[in-house]
Amino acid sequence: MKKILVTVAAFIASIALSSFNCKAQSSFFDDTFVDAGIGTNIGRGTDGKANYSLGIGTELYVGKWVGRSFGVRAGWHGISTNYATLDVMVDWLKAVSKAENLRLGAILYIPLGIGPNSEGNIAFLTGLGAQLSVKITDRLSLLFDNKFITPFNPKNTGKIPFFELPKSLPLTIGIRYSFSVPVSASVPAPKEL
Repeated sequence: MKKILVTVAAFIASIALSSFNCKAQSSFFDDTFVDAGIGTNIGRGTDGKANYSLGIGTELYVGKWVGRSFGVRAGWHGISTNYATLDVMVDWLKAVSKAENLRLGAILYIPLGIGPNSEGNIAFLTGLGAQLSVKITDRLSLLFDNKFITPFNPKNTGKIPFFELPKSLPLTIGIRYSFSVPVSASVPAPKEL
């Protein structure tokens, strides 16, 4: 299991390092965004049983793209199941495409967070998520976000070592608002002499 996690981390790091590009006249708010969404959530209660119920899920995140295709966001998912996460994100379409200012984004991310486990105690949470973003304007995008979150539990003796059954399976639809237009979209290409 450790080898798989190290391989995935190394792969994400290599994409992140290859995606950095220097931007002229950039500021802290370049490529900074807010995500807000609402949808459904299939969540498991804190009674120690594997009973799932359908509920409402909301999320609010603040994030930043720190390279062409690599970003992080931090925030809260709540109502039927509450937890906070820090998500490490890679936009695979930007990573493989040379085109600037793409209208679509295909984002995979690893959420790392804290929240209640099956016994109701605060536990470390992890999982896997995927987003599809559709750009409406340079600052506004429509998001379709789906993930699973599960508590890390070293005492678990189930079929999945160290992890419990998924705690939360939310599907949300929301918006992403960027605080500034990306520098790459607003600066024209230099003309040849």
